[in-house]
Amino acid sequence: MLALLIFGIILLPKNVDYIDPAAIHVFVSVKVFRMDPTPTILANIYYTIHARCEKKKGMIFCCVHILFSWLTSHLYKASYLVKDLTRQEWSQKLRTIKVDSIFGYARKLNFERIIYRCGDFHNVPLIGTLGCINYNPVLALRQLGHSMDDKPSEEQIMELILHNMGKGEPRELKKVIHAWSFVQTKNFGPKNVIAKEPYTSLVLERVKKNPLPFVVDPAYKPDIPNPVLLSVEEVEELRAALEASQKEKEDLELKMLQLTNERSQLRLGVKEKNQELQVTKEEGEKERVK
Repeated sequence: MLALLIFGIILLPKNVDYIDPAAIHVFVSVKVFRMDPTPTILANIYYTIHARCEKKKGMIFCCVHILFSWLTSHLYKASYLVKDLTRQEWSQKLRTIKVDSIFGYARKLNFERIIYRCGDFHNVPLIGTLGCINYNPVLALRQLGHSMDDKPSEEQIMELILHNMGKGEPRELKKVIHAWSFVQTKNFGPKNVIAKEPYTSLVLERVKKNPLPFVVDPAYKPDIPNPVLLSVEEVEELRAALEASQKEKEDLELKMLQLTNERSQLRLGVKEKNQELQVTKEEGEKERVK
């Protein structure tokens, strides 16, 4: 029941304190058929954000906890550093952050192969409980540890939106469902988290075209300092110190393991001695009785 509440009220909400039948279907698919709910959850997040941007108003309820975790993971090194900010403070923080202040790549996401297209689509069409929307892997490569070398082609970022679960476009919906039978994955090579000029130019163009709707407060100062530039010698010294610390840690762990083993052996020896004393005592009692 708790899991169903999470799916219905937190992950896939539609009305307050009401579990939608679509959320029940997703829950059953995960519970019974062991299906991965990630594409559905991602589809609902994208669809909700897109709908809000189209209307230029409204609030986001769908998967807001996951969305908040995603946002803060790119702004803070650890969860305990996340501050409790007001709405105005959040808008100013997002407005004043710099490129070097964003943690674009989480190293724990060490995927070798990435889903980059499905069927005849040049990207990944997602099916949610509200509608269908596409996901463009070519725009997420940096978050997965790969470089952004060039501008994506128009085909790679071609928009796909199907409202009301594709009721008005049944052929397109059928095409999306069929595409998931032909998922294509790709290895994008070694990790290299950089963004080259062609891609950064595209980002700057999009920012000018779609500016953030925040009023800038000149008195606000970002709490994330600019990165400190290090020389090659300093980097080598830090690397050597890190390796020395790692070796010291391994030596301490080994020593602790040895001490733990010795302690266990001593406790076992004491237990055996106690058993021998008990046996000797019982034999002495028997001899006295005779």
